[in-house]
Amino acid sequence: PLPEGRWGMRDGTSIAAPQVAGALAVLKAARPELTPPQLYSLVTNTATAMELPVMVAGAGRLNVEAAMRATLAALPRSISFGAGTGTVDLVRELTLTNLGESEEVVELSAEGVAISPPSVTIAAGGTVTVRVRLQGTNLKGGEYSGFVRAVGQGSGTELRIAYWYAVPTGVAAAIKVMGPVEFNAGSTYRFY
Repeated sequence: PLPEGRWGMRDGTSIAAPQVAGALAVLKAARPELTPPQLYSLVTNTATAMELPVMVAGAGRLNVEAAMRATLAALPRSISFGAGTGTVDLVRELTLTNLGESEEVVELSAEGVAISPPSVTIAAGGTVTVRVRLQGTNLKGGEYSGFVRAVGQGSGTELRIAYWYAVPTGVAAAIKVMGPVEFNAGSTYRFY
């Protein structure tokens, strides 16, 4: 809040961390039977999409209502393929858990990675593991990222699981030069 009844927008970890902690507390109070990894998945993977790269926006905008209704959880909450060369063929496993009370057919899709199998049936309280494969040749330097979508056909729950891979370029993307900082001893240090 700002003076005179106005509002302003701020962002950053100092603002996000207490909001996420509060969302987790609300979710835990409403659904005490869930494990910490399941709670984290619900908060992360039901976030509303933003039109920004994964490394800028993360999972997206927190959506507590969607987290409260969700009947699917993912482990891991995001998939890192790490950094490597322009030729890549990597597979990661993604485990989906049905938190609902009835069997759920889940359709999986993504751009940039292949999911096998693309559709699974998960018993109530059960888990299924799928494979996420990133494959390419002659990739240029930069980041390759996106989301695996898992949509429960009966419940309507939609999870978005971020994935990321990088091909280093050898050139710094950004360098912030800080000015001199003086400490009590009177010495001056420059941070880069």
